[in-house]
Amino acid sequence: MIKIECLKTPDTNALGLFEYGQNMIYLGRKETDFMLQDLSWPQNAMFFEVVEDKFYIHPQKSLDFFLINGKRCTGVKKIKRNEIITIGETEIKLIDYSFSIFESKKKILDQKLKSIVETNSPKLDVVRQLTEIMNQNK
Repeated sequence: MIKIECLKTPDTNALGLFEYGQNMIYLGRKETDFMLQDLSWPQNAMFFEVVEDKFYIHPQKSLDFFLINGKRCTGVKKIKRNEIITIGETEIKLIDYSFSIFESKKKILDQKLKSIVETNSPKLDVVRQLTEIMNQNK
């Protein structure tokens, strides 16, 4: 989970709190998780990553530099909660983060199938039919 607050930016639509239920988010002007219209930003400026109990900023090659609490940075940096990242006219504050463990799709499907079998759900017939169709197509 990553929670950030955009404090200042020319893009008024990007102001406010944003929470993402993932360990990594991309920031930039186009095709990113956090998109904003600030011409001082590259299309893909950087990504934020949570690794265990640490939070990292990874600038992309297209970003010459950024500021953390007013200090110039150019490479990967580890930061803490409440620190402020500045690129151009945009300021983003790291509010909170936590490492999230995601179960695989296979594990989720196995758990759901087990529940269907244990409860003798009417869905069991559909699962059997789908299994037969899948086996025929092999």
